[in-house]
Amino acid sequence: MPRHDVYRIVHKALRAMMYDFSARVARVDPLDDTSLRFLSHRLTTIYDFLDEHAQHEEDFIHPLLQACDNELCQTLVHTHHGIDDDENRMRLMFEELPTLSRNSRIESIETIRMAFDQSLQDHLAHFALEEQTGNQILWANYDDGQILEAHLKLQQSIEPARFGEWFDEMIPSMNANDLAEIIVGLRADPSDALLNKFETKLVHHLGEVAHRKVLDRAQIMQAGLRED
Repeated sequence: MPRHDVYRIVHKALRAMMYDFSARVARVDPLDDTSLRFLSHRLTTIYDFLDEHAQHEEDFIHPLLQACDNELCQTLVHTHHGIDDDENRMRLMFEELPTLSRNSRIESIETIRMAFDQSLQDHLAHFALEEQTGNQILWANYDDGQILEAHLKLQQSIEPARFGEWFDEMIPSMNANDLAEIIVGLRADPSDALLNKFETKLVHHLGEVAHRKVLDRAQIMQAGLRED
């Protein structure tokens, strides 16, 4: 069976959020105030999730990495802080848009598009470093039980209501195997609160038939884990 991966699913959801925003900002009418307000709000939402995710990594995953490779850990923290600067600059640019003239808006939205796409590339490189080098270090120095323990502590640090907001973002970008993997992970938590919330969100987004399909897939996954 594959090793426990703390990065893959959450990074997949974050990538989907950023890809969607990049497409939206590329086609937005810079003179449409309603669309610009929506994008400004969406940008804040995305970066709030990214900032929260970075803090989760620093609190729960980095201690494992630091014990084995402090240099990599410091590189990841440095990248988090650099990305924060990009976020703040774009938030300010969006806030300024309504005050600009027609021509200045057109120029500014193009500047925002290029800045966001550069931020997207920076995030993709950062995610790849974690998924490749970070996982290699974790898997070489810890068993899945130790990694899962850190992952469960991370999950338990998130308030259920906020986890529901994460689920709303994650579910639409996941396939059946991803969703089943999330269920298997949540079943490892002694509390059923997050599992119940996830299943409720799953039915809301995909319907009862898809929900049953995911549950069946999760049963097959768990049976495979027990055999290993």
